[in-house]
Amino acid sequence: MYYRLLHNSLRQLIEVKVALKNLLTFTSYSEFKRVFPYDGTRFLYRWAQKPWTFWGQ
Repeated sequence: MYYRLLHNSLRQLIEVKVALKNLLTFTSYSEFKRVFPYDGTRFLYRWAQKPWTFWGQ
């Protein structure tokens, strides 16, 4: 039970890590928008371009 829970959370963590890595390798905004077609895409894209500007907030 606990092992399965831990395994699932670890797998989710890895998936998030891979997603973030893919996020950083995006070349164009249109491609980004195609993959993330929800509201806040522009904010996420800006954050991916310069994340240090949002750290202090």
